[in-house]
Amino acid sequence: MAHECCCRAVTAALAINNIHSKDLTAHTAICAGTISLATVGGYQDAWTLLASCTNLPAISQCLDEAKAGQLVITPEVMKGRLSGLVEAQSLP
Repeated sequence: MAHECCCRAVTAALAINNIHSKDLTAHTAICAGTISLATVGGYQDAWTLLASCTNLPAISQCLDEAKAGQLVITPEVMKGRLSGLVEAQSLP
């Protein structure tokens, strides 16, 4: 199941990164872990989506490292979930 989720996440991230716009670029990151989502609000029809992840520091670092058009994944995702399926290089 985790392998399939990682493959789908990579496929979606690469598709997002391939969308080209004159004014907008994307940089994406993927980590392995548990994510929790909640929608809160309702007053005057205002809603906010909250997200929390067990691996928040790693995903934050990956996003910081990703340049426009790049996908950065954590080593756990590469070694445990995608090994042999994608070509990748380590960041310094």
